[in-house]
Amino acid sequence: MSVFPMAEKQEIVQPEQLHFKDDGVYPGSVLPVLLYRAAITADAQDRASVFERGFAQNDWRNSWRNGVYSFAHYHSTAHEALGVYSGSARLRLGGEH
Repeated sequence: MSVFPMAEKQEIVQPEQLHFKDDGVYPGSVLPVLLYRAAITADAQDRASVFERGFAQNDWRNSWRNGVYSFAHYHSTAHEALGVYSGSARLRLGGEH
């Protein structure tokens, strides 16, 4: 048995696509931010591990739990994925404006 609980099989969730204009300060991307609402369902006690397993299966490394940077930054050579397993997250994306 795996140490990571599996999400129940469900229909594929289609993401919302959010596009941001270049704010002149932080380099933008022509690619959209993909927002998946209710992307997983799991009865696991530790639902964060469901995200961690999915990220690991896609070879997405350098993960951590509990928080995001409180200051503006960007990734010039990488994408970022955020899994919210409980509650909500409030982020500023696309620069100050």
